[in-house]
Amino acid sequence: MPNPFLLSILTLITTLAITPTIANTNLNTPNKTTTIVGPNLQANADNGQININSQNLNILSSQDINNTKSNTQHKNLNVSYTLYGTNSSNLSGSISRDSSTSTSQQTTHNNTNLTATNINLNTTQDTKIKGANLQATNQLNIDTKNLEVSSVQNKHKAKTRSQGASLGIGSSGVNSVGFNQSKADENSKTVLLTSMTAKQVNINTQAHTQLTGSLIAATDTGDKDGNDNGQLNLTTNSLSASSLNTTTNNKSNSIGLNAGGNANTNSAKLNRVSLDYTNNKHNSKTKVLATLGSGNIQIADIDQNNSNSNSKSNSKSNSKSKSKSKSNTKLLNRDIKDTEVNIYNIASHKGLKGEIDTRLLTKNGRIQIAKDIKKSGMIASAIQQIVNTDRTELKDFFSEVDKLHKTDEAVTAKIANNPA
Repeated sequence: MPNPFLLSILTLITTLAITPTIANTNLNTPNKTTTIVGPNLQANADNGQININSQNLNILSSQDINNTKSNTQHKNLNVSYTLYGTNSSNLSGSISRDSSTSTSQQTTHNNTNLTATNINLNTTQDTKIKGANLQATNQLNIDTKNLEVSSVQNKHKAKTRSQGASLGIGSSGVNSVGFNQSKADENSKTVLLTSMTAKQVNINTQAHTQLTGSLIAATDTGDKDGNDNGQLNLTTNSLSASSLNTTTNNKSNSIGLNAGGNANTNSAKLNRVSLDYTNNKHNSKTKVLATLGSGNIQIADIDQNNSNSNSKSNSKSNSKSKSKSKSNTKLLNRDIKDTEVNIYNIASHKGLKGEIDTRLLTKNGRIQIAKDIKKSGMIASAIQQIVNTDRTELKDFFSEVDKLHKTDEAVTAKIANNPA
């Protein structure tokens, strides 16, 4: 007796997009097309049956599509002028500009899952299983005219662009110029495997069987390792196998420029130049093979060609028969434990980093650098003192640095006042 819920949706195209768990599922649409799109169709574990009889049958994955786009900009202009007395002045200015755009396109597939003790699929025309997992603890039986079993690809494409500019100036002789640019491109495809497994798999295809990056195999129930038990029986007139690619193409580009200086060239204050450049690329490719487990595989046109090639008395018929063959099994894999082949994995990195303290170019600058080194030694000494002393806190660090600094300033002043 067919399930009442299923009877209510038997139309010209029958679509399931829910997750029912029932004792037995019987779909009978002999002159119609049945399409199943959804997460799960599960029969009870205790001898549950899924029986589908239709003209055409499609078992397909569902899709989630997510497209995003963002655009941000920032502009800033600050100018101030302050005069203190007759000998001091303070001038500051700032100009900045930021721009950022990003786009993302993502398509994610969700496999449809059919699970039962026995699964029986019978169609008079075409059976398409694309983005699905069929698993029977006992038998999986398929009888059809044309069979297509294909995996699907998740796709992700993203672009990121960024710009930056900055200008600062001060009357004390300090000015700054900055620029930054960043690009990032990502394009990836990953394969979501379509599989058909059972303790015993029986497939009868009257015309053509097409396998694309998918897996058909017989494995014992409860075998955690998924070993091939060899109970796969497939009979077809012709068979073609092709692979699907998992690819990653990532690009990154970054340019940075920073300059700091003094209006007074004789000043010994900090004056730096910095340059950054990076170029990162990562490209990889993996083939997911069409895989048939071990068992009894009969492909009529290949068997016929082999028979003709062994015949010495009919060479003309042999060449004619070969030209009509629809089968292509060069990419057919028979090892269910090794279904992927790594083609390449290339990662490249280019980097240019530069920073120079231009105080090195002047005598006063070199004296200032020497003082900086001495100050750094004070900080290191303070850290060592704090580490080796119990019951000290963070504030003690600053106190210790200040004490060392005052001592150094006092010694320097004494030497300056008493040069002899």
